Amino acid sequence: DGDNAFIMKVAEINMEKIKLGKLAQQRSSMGSVKELGKMMVTEHTQAMTKLAALAKTKMVSLPTVENGKLSADYKMLAAKKGKSFDKAYSDMTVNGHKEAIALFEKTNRETKDNDIKAMTGKMIPALKTHLEHAEMCQAACEKM
Repeated sequence: DGDNAFIMKVAEINMEKIKLGKLAQQRSSMGSVKELGKMMVTEHTQAMTKLAALAKTKMVSLPTVENGKLSADYKMLAAKKGKSFDKAYSDMTVNGHKEAIALFEKTNRETKDNDIKAMTGKMIPALKTHLEHAEMCQAACEKM
């Protein structure tokens, strides 16, 4: 059903933000982008832990392998260096968080599941904070 699909999608989002955040910490040439990567790893790891607990109560098995989109995004980013890496990572993080916010807001409005409604309600402000940080990095990249 829709709630189970949402849980699976959120797991994929978390896996992507963690993996790409680790790459940003290694590859970025800008302190603000390294910090953004660190924030993504820390906060999306915490979110994944909470999501795993929720999935267990709903008897939903989370994906354990990354999807094709994550593999493609990772390869594209890993091929970049310096400023072009920073810009691509910042752009990807901004776009991903805009999509995630829209997904969470839609799910929060439409779900009948109180646990999912509570989780999305808590996560939307955090996702908006992530988006603000990513937009600051994006703006800093454009000044370079």
